[in-house]
Amino acid sequence: MNQTAPPPGRPSRRWMFGCLAVLTTVLAGCAGGGAQQEGSTAGSTFTQVEATLPQSLDPNAAIDAITTKVTGGFASPLVQQAGRPAEGDELAPATEVAPYLAESWEKQPNGGYLFRLRTDAVSQAGNPLTSRDVDWSLRRALEVGTAGSGYFTLGAIDTTTPVTVIDDHSFTLNVTRDNELVLASLVFPMMSILDSTEIQKHATPADPWGAEWLKTNSAGFGPYQVSSFTPAQSLRLTRNPNHWANPTFTDIVLRSVPDAGSRLQLVQSGEAQATSGLTWSQFGAAAETGSLKAEALPSNGAAAFYMQEAYAPFADVRVRQAVAHTVDMAQINQAIFGGYGTIPGANPWLPPAMPSPGTLPSYTRDLDRAKALMAEAGYAGGFDLEISATPGTSGDWAGDLIQILGQQLAEIGIRVTPNIVPSVSDFNARSDQKQLQATVSLGTYPVNSPTYAMRNWDVNQRRSPATLYSYRNDRFQELRAQMAGTAPGPALDAVVLQAATVVAQDVPMVNLVQVPAQLVTTSALSGVQAYTYPILYWEQLGDSS
Repeated sequence: MNQTAPPPGRPSRRWMFGCLAVLTTVLAGCAGGGAQQEGSTAGSTFTQVEATLPQSLDPNAAIDAITTKVTGGFASPLVQQAGRPAEGDELAPATEVAPYLAESWEKQPNGGYLFRLRTDAVSQAGNPLTSRDVDWSLRRALEVGTAGSGYFTLGAIDTTTPVTVIDDHSFTLNVTRDNELVLASLVFPMMSILDSTEIQKHATPADPWGAEWLKTNSAGFGPYQVSSFTPAQSLRLTRNPNHWANPTFTDIVLRSVPDAGSRLQLVQSGEAQATSGLTWSQFGAAAETGSLKAEALPSNGAAAFYMQEAYAPFADVRVRQAVAHTVDMAQINQAIFGGYGTIPGANPWLPPAMPSPGTLPSYTRDLDRAKALMAEAGYAGGFDLEISATPGTSGDWAGDLIQILGQQLAEIGIRVTPNIVPSVSDFNARSDQKQLQATVSLGTYPVNSPTYAMRNWDVNQRRSPATLYSYRNDRFQELRAQMAGTAPGPALDAVVLQAATVVAQDVPMVNLVQVPAQLVTTSALSGVQAYTYPILYWEQLGDSS
């Protein structure tokens, strides 16, 4: 690849870099593990610096992004996310997963799955993996923390009898209905399979699941084990000597370095090999540094504009449609995200990297149409609007984004006042009470499926977007219920398209820019892939230095 700057406008996703090693994508049901790097160097250490680190290492209690990101790097799920090339624009669909502890699986007539486990999986404590570990671990996921139940719901996994053990290496995963997202629900660290024998040594009558011990220790079948951990500050992992793989890096070190500029300097100096969470100007500077790779990985994360329908103007769909016809996404992408984002384009609801259910109603920038809609709704003179954000869920760019939105919406008479709420808890409390007229935030769909995206708009969930922003459409909710009772196939696809069409017409929110997942590394690092949930699987990395 030529080492020249990208053309004016949107920078290329990946430039000034040599090719990355691309791991083989494995389709669901195929046997074999993920590809591993050859030529391991004994004693080699990989250091990653992040703005913050977890308070706990218990994968079942991983409820925030950094805990999921860190524990996912050494977790041991039955199946793993399928990757896509880092330099591309695509993410694997949710129905595509890669083998990990499970070497194969077969769908059953009732929608459940018959799994067969690897026979060479051994925990860091020396205990072989068995189906009983799977049964115990999934039951623990329901009992510890709050995240597990959500993934059981996602996959329609039977919460009463999730697993039927057949023998040491075979079991059936039981479901309550046929569901295309069963396998997708298993890739997250919250659904990791743990060494039940080892954990029970540290359990007590008051703590039967060993939760206290697992906050600072590991007991899995993954490639690495915890060597030392200082909550929120540092973590050191060493290779699991019993793991089947032979990773390039035998030690993984994670350090908390809050200042983004300091993190970038550590990677530039070679004291660390990877970081993320930089400002986009810093990311752009890294892209111009020959000793670094700056990866703008495809992502389902989006800077989004939500409209509170309890606020009178937004109760009228014509006003929401007018907003969709007014926002200039290209300007926002260039000004806020340095041009590295992807513009949603004709469909402002689903992220561009998500598989489209079909042709949906489109909203291109059209000020004449927007003004006409405002007049039809009785707001020819516009109205006052407070747009709120909190840096904890949107980043430091929130104020600048609101300023640009204010300039754009002024073109149709909407007079914007910015409201930056420093505290995430205060922001959430006001949002719960429907006190925020409109908000901007950075959110993501961790499951790459339009079916999941629509399930996310559930009026029965306390903090779903539909509940928080008062979105109500009886037809949409009927279609959501119909989706739950329809087996995967053409019939479900048709229902999904109908539901997506209803929401696209209603415009309860607008995805302004699809924001890529940042990763800045040393130039010698290889093996990085793009995943829907941006986890760096350390065992897949290589070093060409």
